[in-house]
Amino acid sequence: MRRLCLLLAGVMALAAPALGAGEPDAQPFAFVVPVSLGSLHKNLTLLRVRCWVLPGMDWHTMTGALGEGVSGPEDTQLAHGKRSFIGEVTVHVPLHDPRQDPSAAHSYRCQVELYDAAGRVWGDAQQIDKRYPMKPGAVNVTETGGRIGA
Repeated sequence: MRRLCLLLAGVMALAAPALGAGEPDAQPFAFVVPVSLGSLHKNLTLLRVRCWVLPGMDWHTMTGALGEGVSGPEDTQLAHGKRSFIGEVTVHVPLHDPRQDPSAAHSYRCQVELYDAAGRVWGDAQQIDKRYPMKPGAVNVTETGGRIGA
């Protein structure tokens, strides 16, 4: 992760219960994640953002996630032999158990995943950096999180 040129700015978490909460398709959480990617290898053609809602206050602790969601794929743009993406990505997160009360979620975590078109595989920043090392000293915030409702 030390060299990947991407930045997750703050995340706006919308944690209001969805209409029909308790129904199997209810998605009580939505996250709007600003993403700024630059100097990516030309094979990294797509990106997506994966988010989790967590029961504890520490978003670094991933045990017992209450729900997980992933955005649809977004195209990266090719210019001068490098790829980039700047924009906001929305991630809807349903609870694993729709009977669970959304107020049990106290924190969230989101991370960027990139698609390697040559290998036909998705990977998080750490996996991608092993395949396509980036320039040393580049911005490297590839995941973020925080408290819900804070």
